[in-house]
Amino acid sequence: MTIKLDICCGTACYLLGAGKLMEMENDLPQNWRSKVEIRIFPCLNLCESEDLEGAPFVRIDEEIIAKATLEKIMNRIRNKLENEEKGKGADHD
Repeated sequence: MTIKLDICCGTACYLLGAGKLMEMENDLPQNWRSKVEIRIFPCLNLCESEDLEGAPFVRIDEEIIAKATLEKIMNRIRNKLENEEKGKGADHD
């Protein structure tokens, strides 16, 4: 399983923290790096359907995270990877 992490770098998102998020690959634990694909988008067009106060926006697989921080993203990735491992364990019981 590869987790797709899409970072919006539109003007509002970039100014409100996406610039820092773009470099988060360096913050990923080594054993996660092959499991997470970080993609940078000029804009995810989420300000149209959401509120600018939600910037920066990221999308992890199909889940939108507003006011994204490194901590929020890392926690969500950790949860997804743990659920994946639990699912694999259930197949072997």
